[in-house]
Amino acid sequence: MQHPGSDESLLRQGSPLALRRAFKAAMNPERLAERAEDLRLVLARLGHDPALPDWPVPIGLAGHSFGAVTVQLLAGEHRPAQLAAPLDPRVRALLALSPSARGDGHDLDRRFAALDRPFFSLTGSRDDGMGL
Repeated sequence: MQHPGSDESLLRQGSPLALRRAFKAAMNPERLAERAEDLRLVLARLGHDPALPDWPVPIGLAGHSFGAVTVQLLAGEHRPAQLAAPLDPRVRALLALSPSARGDGHDLDRRFAALDRPFFSLTGSRDDGMGL
């Protein structure tokens, strides 16, 4: 999926510094809410919209970087600035590649307490997005 305002259009920013600034500006709570709503809309229309596939099988969600943060939110991560909404019951597993989850252990326990489906997170030892 492409999410206007936080999609591949950011790659046309020119210099590496301009690109970094554009990514930082695009990764905000408003864009995250829009991205989550995009996914909820597509999931709700699967099997009901002739332009989309009829999907009788379980669904898995995956995302990288800001897409991983979107997956975390849809999985049930509690973020103070975001509204929680139930995840489509057809979604059976979630994968977050290079996600962001900063905080101490107690904060992370609270933030991720509502996850109730298989959730796999993978990042590299040089990825500074995970924090602690």
